[in-house]
Amino acid sequence: MGDIASELRELKFRHRIFGGVDEDDVWVKLRTMQEGYRNIIEITQERCDALLLEREDEILQLQDTIDELRDRLQQYERAEENNGGEKI
Repeated sequence: MGDIASELRELKFRHRIFGGVDEDDVWVKLRTMQEGYRNIIEITQERCDALLLEREDEILQLQDTIDELRDRLQQYERAEENNGGEKI
């Protein structure tokens, strides 16, 4: 779906014999457009939600890696202290 104004300009409405366009036809076409845009919004929202979940998983994995590295560093520092300050 493109620019809303462009789409509205391109819509063709049924005409009444007297009084211009058929109002019911206008509402039907507007509802159809609204449903199309609503579907696009829902698809986009689902995609964004999926991307957010992926990022949250990545963050959790990185936090786990950081925790593991901290633990290793602490073990290394303790071993160094137990060795009388000599580097291992």
